[in-house]
Amino acid sequence: MVGEMFDKIDMEFVEYVYMFYGSGMVTHYELDDDETAYEDVSIYGKEFFPSTGGVTRGEIIMATKLRMSMEGPAPFEGDSWDREIVRDIMIEAKEEIPASPSMASMAKNIVIRKKP
Repeated sequence: MVGEMFDKIDMEFVEYVYMFYGSGMVTHYELDDDETAYEDVSIYGKEFFPSTGGVTRGEIIMATKLRMSMEGPAPFEGDSWDREIVRDIMIEAKEEIPASPSMASMAKNIVIRKKP
């Protein structure tokens, strides 16, 4: 069952979304005198998800699966449009901040299709 969750998921897209909204995404830099500096490199994690500081890869996978099941004006292509739709799905799930008007208006035209 767990393996099915990863079926047909583009993990590069998941990492792309995680780079923008991931929690705990930390990189380190080697400094002079054997010191290391750590930096949170999530671009918008804290801004869009202030209570958690970002989202997990599992949350991104679940939101991506939902996005891939949506019918609407644009099919899933793994681009910035899809990244923002996945972000808005996660925001709505967490009920943190309102989804952007453009995504909210598009969502009215989206239909979830059932697998045969």
